[in-house]
Amino acid sequence: MNTASTGYLSELFSLDGRTALVTGGSSGIGKAIAGALARAGASVVVLARKESELVATVEELTAEGCRAAWVSADLSTREGIKAGAEAAA
Repeated sequence: MNTASTGYLSELFSLDGRTALVTGGSSGIGKAIAGALARAGASVVVLARKESELVATVEELTAEGCRAAWVSADLSTREGIKAGAEAAA
């Protein structure tokens, strides 16, 4: 792919200035989605129950220069939903 089309795609699909909350983002598909959104320019909040995996995911993203944070919460509870929403805000 030439650089002209790469630049066009970067502009077309840029998520600069956006925030993404990715549930289940500490591993598997959720982690891949969090990475893709972060590399497209979004500030990513990764949410899951396993704190150690969340920390590792966010460390990987920030090492690449992405903006990322994590929240350990259980979305089956009202408190967990509130924590995720507050972190994204």
